[in-house]
Amino acid sequence: MDRMPSVEQFVCVNIRDFLNPEETGGIGEDDLEKILSDFSSPKNSDVESFLKKNAIEFTKKNQSVTYLVFFLEDMCLVGYFSITMKSVTVNAEGMSNSVKRKLSRLSNLDQSTGSYIVAAYLIAQLGRNYNEEVKYPITGNSPNPLLQVTSEPEKRRIIKTLKATEGYVLFACIAMGLVQMLCLKYEGKIWVSGYRYLRTPSR
Repeated sequence: MDRMPSVEQFVCVNIRDFLNPEETGGIGEDDLEKILSDFSSPKNSDVESFLKKNAIEFTKKNQSVTYLVFFLEDMCLVGYFSITMKSVTVNAEGMSNSVKRKLSRLSNLDQSTGSYIVAAYLIAQLGRNYNEEVKYPITGNSPNPLLQVTSEPEKRRIIKTLKATEGYVLFACIAMGLVQMLCLKYEGKIWVSGYRYLRTPSR
């Protein structure tokens, strides 16, 4: 292969798929441990230690879930990441009732502290495989896809499209933020029923 592989040439596999050979046709825990044994992270021993000693057990106990990243050509392990759930505390002091109602749908209120406890995803571990046998390691230095476009008019068209998309998203975020600020500041003071925008008129 003459150049760095594209994203499509990698595959991400949930570690659970390996642990349940009867249900998913996986390889089983013993063979999975052999795959993990080839992982090397000399720059961060905790990343390597977690994958080899804790990833399987934590997945079985539902404490976290680990995803392995393979290069499709030779199914070599190039990296992994682990996700778990983390509680985030949101102080309810000064919040309007409407905001509190919205938060209550997604969280639990701690009466003793007056705070909402929200569950959120946390990337607990993230690492690449530094093993010398990895043919195409994840370096973070993938070439700019635009450099692969040889036609100058096509390059200009792509750049204009990107700028237009970025501008649209930027102004949409600003507009949304302004509307949210107005709603929070003037809650209950503005009659909005007559100003709703409908993409499809109601009958």
